[in-house]
Formats: sequence, structure tokens, C-alpha cells
Amino acid sequence: MIGSITTFAQDVKSVDVNALPQSDIQKAQKAIQDAGLSTQDAANIARQKGATEQQIQDFENRVKEGSNTSKTENVISDPVQEASESVEEQQNVEKSKRKTEFVTDGRIFG
Repeated sequence: MIGSITTFAQDVKSVDVNALPQSDIQKAQKAIQDAGLSTQDAANIARQKGATEQQIQDFENRVKEGSNTSKTENVISDPVQEASESVEEQQNVEKSKRKTEFVTDGRIFG
């Protein structure tokens, strides 16, 4: 990850932000957060390294797209997982009922 950031920092002007995979955008965003930089601080550093305003805007747009996508993914549920959880919950309820049905008045048989 650091190598890719170093490469990015060495030749910023030639980077097509829109062509980068979303995973690279996420890595860069994490590196910015890990460094404790604000979005504005990161943009200022990028400008100092030769990034254009368009590149900075494209990066910010990609970050927003990524955060919107992850929010959407959290909202969209997996029907198979939901069904599995529902079946599992139902089985737990049935096990609980069976345990209470076999409770006797304290006498042990056998």
C-alpha cells in the first residue's frame, strides 16, 4: 500500500483517478485517515505534489461514490442469509419449547 502511495506521489500528474480501481481509492482514503489528515489537508498535499484541481475533485467524487455504495450494500439484504437466520431463529424457539415441555415436577425417571 505504501509503495502505491509513493508511486502515486512521485508522478501525480499522470494519474487518471477515474481509472483507478475502487480498492485503490479506499486504500488512499484509509491512508489519509490513518495519517490523521482532513480532506482539505490531503487536497493541499496533493496540490503540492502537482495534482490538478480536476484530479482532486475526481478523487473526492470517487470517495463519495464508494461511501454511498457501501451504505447501499448495507441496506440491500441477502435473501438467502435472511432465510437462514429466520430458520435458525425458529429452530432455537422450538428447542426452547422442547426443553420446557420436558421439565417434570422434580422426579427423575430411569
